[in-house]
Amino acid sequence: MKSTIKTITPANAESLLKKNRNNRTVRPRRVDQYAKQITNGQWQVTGEAIKIALDGSLLDGQHRLLAVIKAGIPTEFLVVEGLDPSVFKVLDS
Repeated sequence: MKSTIKTITPANAESLLKKNRNNRTVRPRRVDQYAKQITNGQWQVTGEAIKIALDGSLLDGQHRLLAVIKAGIPTEFLVVEGLDPSVFKVLDS
């Protein structure tokens, strides 16, 4: 497992979202809220990570990635890569 701060571009976000297999239903209001924060320069890197499995699938972060696309602005995030895909079932629980 590796964690880093990465700048995610809209193109990177689209690529990661193509590997989104099991995430929750998208909440458009949440995407809008995050995109507004990004656009207004209010987004901050927190301990909440974009989580990516060993097989490259996206485990967590779809709303944030959709917000990057909507805002059209590269944005920094904590990214954790190399997680076992089985951790998905215990995220946010």
